[in-house]
Amino acid sequence: MILDRCMPDYHSREIHSILVAGPPEQVYPFVRHLDFRSSWITRLLFSLRGMPTNRMTLDSIVGEGGLFRIIAEADFEFVVAGIGRPGGKTMPFSSEAEFQAVKRPGLIKICWNFTLSSEGEKTRVRTETRIQSTDRKTRIIFFFYWIIVRPFSGLIRREMLRIVKKQAMATRGAP
Repeated sequence: MILDRCMPDYHSREIHSILVAGPPEQVYPFVRHLDFRSSWITRLLFSLRGMPTNRMTLDSIVGEGGLFRIIAEADFEFVVAGIGRPGGKTMPFSSEAEFQAVKRPGLIKICWNFTLSSEGEKTRVRTETRIQSTDRKTRIIFFFYWIIVRPFSGLIRREMLRIVKKQAMATRGAP
């Protein structure tokens, strides 16, 4: 898994998955260019967090001026990363090497991926989120922040997976 290379050490982790009809090569574009504007739950959570609800696509989140960057992609997996302060401003970086090199105290490094694997005639779409603090003090602060934010972060990830499944089914004409 590319995620293991991008962030082998972490303090927090969350995993979600869903089975989607069709082979990985058909499902991957729905994941890679995910549009989750149709989710009222995600729109609500984005607006409560002060995030723009008009940029609720994966392409806009990882694009120029977005909160995150895709730092690695291969074989039905891609890794999205971000660096910032708990609940605060993000820090710019442009590559996997730059992301890994950041060690400055007071920061949180986040990696999340999507992986697709074949399970018979279906595809397992899995997302894992990993979080690493750059120092002990930030890790303690983040612990309390994460207690509040984690359920909502997980809800957004589950919504993303639900939307992928819905979009893939609509394209295949499945019920």
